[in-house]
Amino acid sequence: MANNSSNIFFAALSGAVVGTVVGLLFAPKTGEDTRRVILSKKGEILDIMNKKIDVLKESHQKLCEDLKVKFKEKHEAMKAKKGCKKVEENDVEAI
Repeated sequence: MANNSSNIFFAALSGAVVGTVVGLLFAPKTGEDTRRVILSKKGEILDIMNKKIDVLKESHQKLCEDLKVKFKEKHEAMKAKKGCKKVEENDVEAI
């Protein structure tokens, strides 16, 4: 699911960048005006990208936490069946 979200994000970001570039190339403005527009949009795009990166980081952290919990649950189930070798708690925490 996280992979799906990142694909959608990068597709939207790519579409926004391509749309902006095409719009600027076909705009009836001078080069100086176009450069000014590009520079003014740069900050907005960076802000949007930084927010999206923060969302992806949070999503990644949540996924890692969920996997750690699932791993511990599976480990406990295997220990209950006596079907696995002894694993130290430090080994689980390092994941």
